[in-house]
Amino acid sequence: MSQVCPLTALKFAELCARAGIPRGVVNILPGSGALCGQALADHPLVRKLGFTGSTEIGQTIMKSCAVSNMKKVSLELGGKSPLIIFEDCDLDKAVRNGMAAVFFNKGENCIAAGRLFVEERIHDDFVRRVVAETKKMAIGDPLHRGTSHGPQNHKAHMDKLIEFCERGVKEGATLVYGGGRVDRKGFYFTPTVFTDVQDHMYIAKEESFGPIMIISKFSSN
Repeated sequence: MSQVCPLTALKFAELCARAGIPRGVVNILPGSGALCGQALADHPLVRKLGFTGSTEIGQTIMKSCAVSNMKKVSLELGGKSPLIIFEDCDLDKAVRNGMAAVFFNKGENCIAAGRLFVEERIHDDFVRRVVAETKKMAIGDPLHRGTSHGPQNHKAHMDKLIEFCERGVKEGATLVYGGGRVDRKGFYFTPTVFTDVQDHMYIAKEESFGPIMIISKFSSN
């Protein structure tokens, strides 16, 4: 679990205890990655470690796992998963699945679609439909059943998303919708859509980990 959202893990541990799972089977160690995470990587009795995060930290973890006891390690690092949409698709389904792949959990999802490639003949229609549906998204309290988009996890991440969008605009991508904070209390970020994204751009290569749809047009000719 991320160090900035430990309550989910603690609730899971509580439910495990209430379900009768024996003590010691599930252990939660709240704390920073530099302390708790490093201790797990260095501990000689830990036999397997899984990590989701940045490539730089993943390299450090691999070294620690090798030096400590050659423990097994699995890493999921800085993803930029592509979603390719061809002109013969079911467009309604493509819009629905594309939005879900990007905006689920406010984009704070390790397997989010980091970049969409849409064939040129349906590109404009796809973008138009996405924007229309995005405008309908209910933004608010994530515990309310009618909400489809809650706040980002913390201020530092909100600031990172704003910077990410500013850099996209600066490099020449077209900001079609969103790109900034919602005018209300809380770390609410407007679901965002970029088009005309080229391979060399920062937003085409780096993971935002936020509700930002990155669309590039392609031709099958």
